[in-house]
Amino acid sequence: MLAIMVVVSLLFAVLIIEGLHLNQRIDANELHRQELEEQIEMEKLRTESIESLREYMQSDEYVKQAAKERLGLVESGEVVFRTQE
Repeated sequence: MLAIMVVVSLLFAVLIIEGLHLNQRIDANELHRQELEEQIEMEKLRTESIESLREYMQSDEYVKQAAKERLGLVESGEVVFRTQE
């Protein structure tokens, strides 16, 4: 009878230890899940920013600005003053 109690006690102790170990893993996985959710949110914001930039770069306003800055083009009726260097 004593041997059975010892075996049951050992099994109970092993189950408690394994339960604690599983709880630690659950906590670690929960923390990792939260970190991943934060990364997902950051990437969603980044995607929105990129999408806004893409839309702006396809607008007439951007084309005009780029033509003026990069190519030195002007719209009809505009007067350009240049200084001599």
